[in-house]
Amino acid sequence: MFFVNYLYYTYDMPKASKTVPIPLPEKLPQFGDQLSKIRKAKGFTQYSLADALNVSRKQIADYERNIARPNSEMLIRFAMVLKVSADTLLGLKEADISSETSNTRFTKRLRELEALPESRKRTVISIIDEIIKNG
Repeated sequence: MFFVNYLYYTYDMPKASKTVPIPLPEKLPQFGDQLSKIRKAKGFTQYSLADALNVSRKQIADYERNIARPNSEMLIRFAMVLKVSADTLLGLKEADISSETSNTRFTKRLRELEALPESRKRTVISIIDEIIKNG
């Protein structure tokens, strides 16, 4: 009886797939290296990125040192905050950092300006417009 049941169950089991998975690129960068490079190019410090994601700075540091790997939800959050694709974060696409503002001090200032009240923003914009107009 046992032998008959064994044959019945093994006969109906699916066979192992003989397909080979798609190979990964040979020089795929580490996630942490990509994250660090993109974070710096976008003008974030580890603290400011952690604050934007509502996580600890240590967690960001662990990702960047490749001690921890983000789950899919965290990967989406990184992509949204850094305004890049998940493919770019994973190193599947080249990061277009050359067109980004390389001056992190300027980028930080812009972020701080965004937090100002509307009346102060208008004042700053009018001053900037005056400087640009007068060269």
